[in-house]
Amino acid sequence: LAQAAGTSLPPPGWESPPTIPLADIPETASKRPENQPGKPHQVHARLLFDQDKIAPGQTLRVGLHLEQDKNWHTYWKSPGDIGLPTSIQWSTPPGVVSTPYEYPVPHKFELQGIISYGYEDEVVLFTEMTFPADMAAGPAKIGLEASWLVCEVSCIPGSVTLERTIEVASDWPGTPSASAPVFDHAERFHPQAPPEGVSIKGTVSPPTVKPETPFTVTLDVTHGDGVERDDTGWPFFVPIAGDQWMVLDTQFAAIEGGTRITLSGETFAPEEIPSNDAVGGLFQLKLGDGYVRSEYSVPLVWEGAASA
Repeated sequence: LAQAAGTSLPPPGWESPPTIPLADIPETASKRPENQPGKPHQVHARLLFDQDKIAPGQTLRVGLHLEQDKNWHTYWKSPGDIGLPTSIQWSTPPGVVSTPYEYPVPHKFELQGIISYGYEDEVVLFTEMTFPADMAAGPAKIGLEASWLVCEVSCIPGSVTLERTIEVASDWPGTPSASAPVFDHAERFHPQAPPEGVSIKGTVSPPTVKPETPFTVTLDVTHGDGVERDDTGWPFFVPIAGDQWMVLDTQFAAIEGGTRITLSGETFAPEEIPSNDAVGGLFQLKLGDGYVRSEYSVPLVWEGAASA
C-alpha cells in the first residue's frame, strides 16, 4: 500500500483539539511502538480517562488517543480507496459495561484520484464504561489492545497494548479530569440524529441481493436549501462501505427540497451470508450557524440469510 499526503480537507466546522496534559498519563498508558528495533513508529498511542476517579454506578469515558507524525494519517471506519480502520479491544473489571467506540467525522485525503478518509495530527476514539452500582472501592485496571494503519508515502501498520488504573471511590463527585476537554471535542464531531427539517429515506434494488451481483441504493435527502459538495460528494456525503460489498459509483441529482444520491454497488462472495448488513453513509450539512453530521443506512438483505 502506498499513498502520499496529497490534499487534506477537514470536516466542516473543524476546530483543532485542546492540548492533552501529558504529565498526567502514566508510562503504562503511553507508548510509541517501534517499526523495528531502534526505529520509532509514526504514531504515539495513549489511554485516556475523562475522570481521575470513578464512583460505583457512574460512567467513565475511556479513549485511545493517536498522535501521528506530521503528514501521516490513520483512517476512519470506512477508509475509502485505501487504508484500514483502527481496531480496539478493551479490557475491563468484571461487571463494567462498555458502549461501542465511536469515530469522529473524518478528513478527506486525495492524491492522483485516490480518495481516502481519516485523521491527520491526532484523533480520540472512545467508549463509555459504566461501572456496577455495587462495585467495591479500590483500584481497578482498564486496558486496551489496538492496531492501525498509518500512511504518508507508504503505509505502516502499528499496534500497542496499554493499561492504567483508576480508583473506585464511593464519594467521588464526578469531577472531570484534565483530559476531559479532549473527549468533549471528539464528541462534538460524532454523528448525531438528523434535526427537524432534515429527513433521509432509502431503498435498495433489487430488494434481496446475491453474492457477486450488482445492486443500487437510492437515498433521498430532504434538506431545504442547497448543499456544498465537490464531484465526489464531499463534504455533503461520504459512503460507508461494508465488509462484503463495495460502492462502485455515486451520482447526485436535485429533487424537490433536497438531493437524490444513487449508489451503484457490487457484492462479494462471502464465506458466510451476512444476516445483519446495511448500506448508507455520512451526511454533513450546514444549517443556520451550525453543522449537521448524521449517519443513515438501509438494510442490505442477502438471499439465504438467517433470520436476525
